[in-house]
Amino acid sequence: MTALAAGDGMESVLAHRVVLEVDSVHESGDVVKGKAKGKNKDKGKKKNKGKGKDTAKLAEECADLLILVIGTAIAADFDLRKAFWDKMETIMQRDSRMINGRIRVSEFRDA
Repeated sequence: MTALAAGDGMESVLAHRVVLEVDSVHESGDVVKGKAKGKNKDKGKKKNKGKGKDTAKLAEECADLLILVIGTAIAADFDLRKAFWDKMETIMQRDSRMINGRIRVSEFRDA
């Protein structure tokens, strides 16, 4: 029996975990925008090209997100390593485009 067995409330647990993941992504965005709560004003912290990106705080937020994702994989009982490499294989098969001077890989849908 998987962790997603009907009637065990797992759907609400996973929904809550996804909400936490979304919140963590928003916190990472706040760091990049220089709007992080409790922003550290120490002069010794590494900033990226004066754009207000506290790399230590961003690393912390990314670690928080990774921990949440790993926990979700455990709770949902799936092999995150396999899912990751399956997705990487899919991405590697996609076309890439130069957009605004940067290479983008997506499922482009030309209208």
